[in-house]
Amino acid sequence: MAAQIVKKIKKPYKWLLTISQAGLTIALIILVLPYQLTAQTSAPDSIKSMPTWGKVIAAGALLGTGWLLDKPAWQWSKNHPCEFGHRASEFSDALGEKTIVVPALLTTFAGSYLLKDEKLKTTSWTAIKSVALTAMATEGIKIMAGRQRPFVEGDHSRFSPFNTDDRYKSMPSGHTSLAFAIFTPFAEKYSRWIYLMPATVAIGRVYQQKHWLTDVMVGGGLGWISGYLLTHSNKKIVIGPGGLVIWF
Repeated sequence: MAAQIVKKIKKPYKWLLTISQAGLTIALIILVLPYQLTAQTSAPDSIKSMPTWGKVIAAGALLGTGWLLDKPAWQWSKNHPCEFGHRASEFSDALGEKTIVVPALLTTFAGSYLLKDEKLKTTSWTAIKSVALTAMATEGIKIMAGRQRPFVEGDHSRFSPFNTDDRYKSMPSGHTSLAFAIFTPFAEKYSRWIYLMPATVAIGRVYQQKHWLTDVMVGGGLGWISGYLLTHSNKKIVIGPGGLVIWF
């Protein structure tokens, strides 16, 4: 009886958390992304000169292709299990595991002060901000989309919005978005070979049948956009409704 009462008390708070996360995501889109997308970056001239509708069409075509490949990629991973793939994907998971990479990132940021390395300090601080933005967007979209994970029924078109069950939090991939959010600033400032690290996370999540191909595409896109724009943006002020100014 007591357990039932506690469960009833907790339920409203769970929905309150869900609504709050959705609100944070909407706020992120309204306040941050429109500003960031207009900021000057060091992107190639061919990309910067592309009209907005062209970028939207290109992104849509990419996701559409991913959608068509969702089932074939899932079926391939299901029909080709191997010990090496299992071990490799377990290792790559660690690169997107928040309990591992976030403490490592914070340690790197603290270590940059001891080393008096300004480049490392700036890059790691950018990665921290990138993680904060990406985490809000990722969790909010997961709950609002409510996409069923591949291992449940193998149906990539099954959505249950605002479902807090982890089996319905497939899109976007949190491991992939976190990995790209962290490693993108370092890849842009040090070596783009570093992109191989978050890429292996994305491949591993699909191989383990934890996510669909489009899940890791969306997650990787969120993390990469956040990390890339925060790295290259010349302006760091976001002006919101009512004259709200946020230094980021």
